[in-house]
Amino acid sequence: MSTYITVSIGNTDNKLTQQEWHDFVDDMNDLMEASGKVHFFGGSPTYAKWQNVAWILEIPEIVDIHAVINRIKLIRSMWEQESAFVLIGDGVFL
Repeated sequence: MSTYITVSIGNTDNKLTQQEWHDFVDDMNDLMEASGKVHFFGGSPTYAKWQNVAWILEIPEIVDIHAVINRIKLIRSMWEQESAFVLIGDGVFL
């Protein structure tokens, strides 16, 4: 059975330049794509005052969810971001 997670990151503290924000999102996106099936990726409008993006991801049983979480923490820390939002649960397609 797969595990579903939602991951959301932002630059609302405005610490990151545009290039750094791009690199942060790119690093996180590489992890998301390597960890499972991305069902959704999207973010705030490009002209919005605050930048954020989110993924909804289906992670197969064979992938260690704790390793994914630890990698999210590492990437977040590398980019000096104080938090990332992660919601873990079982998904049901209706």
